[in-house]
Amino acid sequence: PKPIKVSTYLVYWSEFKSLIRKAYPMYINDYPNYIGCLKKPKNAVLTKSHIIYSDEELKNLWNTPVFEDSHRRKLYKGLIGVKEACFFCLYTGLRMVDIINLEWGNVTRINANTWQVKIRQKKTGKLVANTFPLFARQLLGERKKITFKIFDDMQGFDYLNSYRQLTYDRFKRWRNRAGVSKEKTLHTFRHTYANNLYKQCGNIYEVSRALGHSKLETTLSFYAPAEVKTNDNAKYIEKAYNFL
Repeated sequence: PKPIKVSTYLVYWSEFKSLIRKAYPMYINDYPNYIGCLKKPKNAVLTKSHIIYSDEELKNLWNTPVFEDSHRRKLYKGLIGVKEACFFCLYTGLRMVDIINLEWGNVTRINANTWQVKIRQKKTGKLVANTFPLFARQLLGERKKITFKIFDDMQGFDYLNSYRQLTYDRFKRWRNRAGVSKEKTLHTFRHTYANNLYKQCGNIYEVSRALGHSKLETTLSFYAPAEVKTNDNAKYIEKAYNFL
């Protein structure tokens, strides 16, 4: 049988442990180390290269048409679709399931070059409000009534009930033709957003807030550096008290 990807392996492992916790809560309370006895599969290590797009991969995706067939490209020209949804995720950090359900009422203008998307996440129920630049706004096309879904009926059919088709058909074909690693998925756009946000602001709490994580540990496990240099502590603390 064909081996599964590392990222898929870890997702299945996480879901399995979660299922055990939900199925036997009393048993686990009595024996709290029970889950701890379950060992992560060997060699299942998720690295940064697995969870983020490189600059070159993003350029290739942007420059590669979603449709290989020229007739379909012409037919759907001007309509927002898979590429726009993916790059909007890259600029906002929203999960694809929330992007598909996004309404125009969730998007507001802050100033000439900045917009905000505010939505309650389907997975966690947490409210997130993230700002994004002009380029990401241009991906969405012409504004409509506030109750209209931005990505509804895009490029020929309703994605609301076609998430698997978006994932396994159009995205994968587009990704493969762009020469991007098969390890990269739709969710990798969210990881890339978080990684780049952390590199720019250096604030893991802000990254956690932007992603709507319920626990800071979730954010730390993916985006915080493995090693933190502390050699400059003296300089930092001296600067804090330079009024003395």
